[in-house]
Amino acid sequence: MIIGHFSDLHGHLNWLDPVLQARGLPDVFVCSGDFFPNQTRGIVGAEVRYQTRWFG
Repeated sequence: MIIGHFSDLHGHLNWLDPVLQARGLPDVFVCSGDFFPNQTRGIVGAEVRYQTRWFG
C-alpha cells in the first residue's frame, strides 16, 4: 500500500500536482493539518464562513 502524506496546503491543492505526476496516485491520502485556506489569522467566525464557502 502506498500512502500519500501532506500537510499545510492551505487550499493550494495544485501543489500536489508535481508529486502526483512523478509518482502517480497513492492508495490513500493522509492530511495532517491546514488543509483549508485562511482569510484571516485566527478570527474563528470569519474563518468558518470563508472555509465553508471554499469547500462547498
